[in-house]
Amino acid sequence: MVFVPGEYDGISHDPREYSTPEPCANGVNVLLQIVLDLVEE
Repeated sequence: MVFVPGEYDGISHDPREYSTPEPCANGVNVLLQIVLDLVEE
């Protein structure tokens, strides 16, 4: 699980929970890099 920053001071499990596309893309890139590193092993 990769956590990304939200816009509302870490509010979670709430309808106001929101992360902008940029932090979400950063989280996806973290997961992608981990997968690529594992493939190289």
